[in-house]
Amino acid sequence: MKDIQEIMKEMNVVSDEIAATEDIAVTLEQVQQVLPSLGLACTCAQACSAGVSGLTECGTTDNSVEPTLCVATAPRNFVFDTGANRRIAYSLAGLRIVVEPCSCDTVATPIYRIRIIGCISYTVDVPLASSNNCTAEFTSTGVRVNNSTPTVYACCCCGSAHVDNIIGFACSLGVASLARNLIALLIASGLRCSFITPTLTVGFTGNNTIATASVGFNIQNVCTSVGGLTAEISKQ
Repeated sequence: MKDIQEIMKEMNVVSDEIAATEDIAVTLEQVQQVLPSLGLACTCAQACSAGVSGLTECGTTDNSVEPTLCVATAPRNFVFDTGANRRIAYSLAGLRIVVEPCSCDTVATPIYRIRIIGCISYTVDVPLASSNNCTAEFTSTGVRVNNSTPTVYACCCCGSAHVDNIIGFACSLGVASLARNLIALLIASGLRCSFITPTLTVGFTGNNTIATASVGFNIQNVCTSVGGLTAEISKQ
């Protein structure tokens, strides 16, 4: 296996044009080996402190996705169970990682920021109260399952959260490009659900016949928690 210095050297000689248009293949082994050594910064000033006097266009890291709302309505003569657990399923397939040059001030060497952009689609299940309701269960072919009486059933609402977050900075285009690919690999792997996690609160109105879900997301802080990410990767 290539050592860290070899991988970093290869990345740092990649031209701006190639890095902007081509993906650089990485393996999970390289993620484990290289990610902690990148030293991604949380601020522009941390990324390349020499000569940096202020933030003019780089922006700042933001690890939370603004919550969105979706509304579920109970059928007539049903009400929601306000004390039951709620469930959420979400997809990260609509996300991508980009690298962009930016400047911390008018004289500083360009800094490279790493952004995650796109959307997260989700669906939320809110259980209905089960008292005095008849239930039944059927197979995928429409055959009723004997002696099966589901005790939990729900209404759902669906939505999509817009993602446009800066998650780190680097002084080198090579380092930023490698980080982009490593983070993209995380999102495509079994670690994606721990890398981006949901927040969910549900409120009820209309005598518990209307459920309004507020759904947000948190992105793991790659610029300060790379060691933790690597530890999780090692378990896979």
